[in-house]
Amino acid sequence: MQPDFDAVSHDMKSEVMEFPAAGQLSNKYDLFIKNRICGYIFNSSFFDMRNEEAVNFDLINEEIMLELNDKYEEIFREMYGNWPIPGSTSLNPYTLCDVTVNDEVFKEHVFICLTRKRGSKPNCIVQYFVSPIYGWLISRHLINGRFIFTRNDKKELVVFALAEEPAIENLLVIENTHMAYYSARKYQQKGMHLYSVFSDDGRDSLT
Repeated sequence: MQPDFDAVSHDMKSEVMEFPAAGQLSNKYDLFIKNRICGYIFNSSFFDMRNEEAVNFDLINEEIMLELNDKYEEIFREMYGNWPIPGSTSLNPYTLCDVTVNDEVFKEHVFICLTRKRGSKPNCIVQYFVSPIYGWLISRHLINGRFIFTRNDKKELVVFALAEEPAIENLLVIENTHMAYYSARKYQQKGMHLYSVFSDDGRDSLT
């Protein structure tokens, strides 16, 4: 996920949020960024277990645009508007929608992500809705994530999952942690059990 492309720099009261606030990025690049965010989320192991994979919906993939226009006209209009007519609106913009949580209705900005259900005939398109990034302070640690919404039987947007920003592996931290652990076990807090290990020369060492 891309924390720098977040709702904090936008007018949260507007009906539609467009990237960027200063208007320096093109619609094509905005769509590219959202397409990449969807890839990070929906190509995860969680959705792989559900036999779903992210659909590449940027303008380079003309095949998916034709498929949406032919079989999913409403999704096509929501994502591409009247593209490529000059003066067309943003591509797959953040749109203010009603979301339902425990029978209460809230306002939330969302954009669309698509997955394809593997093994289905035909491979059907599944529509999800993704929120801006939110930060949670848990045990003094800031965790970034996005809410994932889907439609229920009543066509209401409801929370489906929370996509948390992935951790970054730091090999130096891992190495230092192991060194500190082994040092503590060797010199400060030895194990409670006594083992005798005999070497080839007949001497034994205690652990």
